[in-house]
Amino acid sequence: MSKECISALCYANGMHCLKLAVVGKSMHPRVLKECMRQLPVIYYHSKNTRFNCEIFDDWLLKHFIPDVRKYQEEVMKLDSEDIKAILQIHNVPAHPSAEKLISSNGKIHALFLPPNTTSIIQPMDQGVIVSCKRLYQRGYLDEVLVVLEDEDDDVNNTRGICTLANIKKYNLKSAIFNFAAAWKDVKISTLDNSWKKLLLDTEPELDFEGFEVTNFHCVLHHGRENNKTMEDVETWLEENEGDPGYQLLLAEEIADVVCAVDKEDDDAKSSEGEESCV
Repeated sequence: MSKECISALCYANGMHCLKLAVVGKSMHPRVLKECMRQLPVIYYHSKNTRFNCEIFDDWLLKHFIPDVRKYQEEVMKLDSEDIKAILQIHNVPAHPSAEKLISSNGKIHALFLPPNTTSIIQPMDQGVIVSCKRLYQRGYLDEVLVVLEDEDDDVNNTRGICTLANIKKYNLKSAIFNFAAAWKDVKISTLDNSWKKLLLDTEPELDFEGFEVTNFHCVLHHGRENNKTMEDVETWLEENEGDPGYQLLLAEEIADVVCAVDKEDDDAKSSEGEESCV
């Protein structure tokens, strides 16, 4: 029921998972007021809840590079001079140029994938994002779906009323903590398998044990949502799977972009007119 949106950035190399970066709309959301300093994610904000160059640059310099260095020093026992890393990402407007995405010593930098290859070879898109989202969806159902053992309660629609109340209470805070928990529960084997397509040219072995369509269907029926079919569940899961590799804009966001372009054109024309007068 909520119309709120967030964007999340997942990063891992098979063994090392960075804390999620999440972008919301408000700088200080009211629901996060009491826990802003204890969030399990790195929180940013932007008008359209999207990552942009400034946010990504801040994330890289303040979180990615320091965290990678710390991991290689403490876990891999490398000397500071031997620390190297490549951040593999797809090329979208929200990412700064590769020349800017680099550490001060030049040993940690970004490498962009070729255009239109995200769904083919991007490791995060080889089962990792899908697994995380399914874990999130299961956590969502566990939080909002009310299961009552007493048949009389369901006759009086108590279960439905309680479930609806839980859905209405589900907010930005719920989503952030749920998604952070889902990211933490992604299996190491899923992260390892995600590299097979890029490095070995073999299809990744997706492990959805406990999170297949049939599992979600059973959960819903246990909560007496008996009107939901397997096709309904499959559609719900597929609508939220994967990373399209580009930003999905709402109608008002498209209008904002068009207006911004028109304004730039008008400003440019005004400048040309002033210059010609001079």
